[in-house]
Amino acid sequence: MNLDILIKTILILLNQDGKMDSYEHIKILNNNKVNVMRKKRRYIIVMATCILCFFGIIYFIVPKILFYTQMYDNRINVAIKNATDIHDLLEEAIHCIEKRQYYSAIKLYQKVVQDYPYHKKTEGAQHAIGSCYEWAGNYKKAKEAYNIFMKKYPDSKLAEICRQHVVELDNPIYRKVNDAMVDKPEQLDKIIKKCQKIVNNSSGQKKTDAMLKMGECYFLKKEYLMAIEIYQEIISNYPDYSRIREVEQMIGVCQGLLGNYGKR
Repeated sequence: MNLDILIKTILILLNQDGKMDSYEHIKILNNNKVNVMRKKRRYIIVMATCILCFFGIIYFIVPKILFYTQMYDNRINVAIKNATDIHDLLEEAIHCIEKRQYYSAIKLYQKVVQDYPYHKKTEGAQHAIGSCYEWAGNYKKAKEAYNIFMKKYPDSKLAEICRQHVVELDNPIYRKVNDAMVDKPEQLDKIIKKCQKIVNNSSGQKKTDAMLKMGECYFLKKEYLMAIEIYQEIISNYPDYSRIREVEQMIGVCQGLLGNYGKR
């Protein structure tokens, strides 16, 4: 028997006054209970789906991540073991940067710093550790690396660049742009256009900073010749630029990625 008819029949049999009001009241209560039950069911379904997705990620995706991480670690360990000199380590680090395996590159640069503390290229390797952390979006570690560099090489031209980076990394706008450059390659062209407008309409440090950012965008796009062209323009036209040492270092990295690394 239909529930509504049953309730109405009971009310009539009991000869209650305002039986329609009582009936409607019970009907509303019943509907509320039904709605609550539906919401609970939806909540349970959503929670169950989330739990299944979570365990699915753990079961299927995490092992793959661990596998590839282990594979990269093994490759880096082999590269370190087989390296005959500092140039082999630096060359492998550059290949890691090209593939955006920044933490692998960091491991190689750290090996350079550890095994060749007095080599002329070690200073650049120490600075590159901070750059790789920054490209990886690990700004806390990047600041730590830059601070270590400033303590080890206080008189280096790169020390001033490190100080600038430490200040920039505290700027949320700078971090947002950097995240877009690293995590969203499709945003690089937009950033290049914005920087080009600044270059066309500005002068001094603001202009050269925009050019440096353009070079970095082309670097991340793997358009190394374009990046080198911009970096060389900075060196030719703005030799007193405060970050000229960083520009020179980036030219070396780009040349390495093009196969011209390590003029021994």
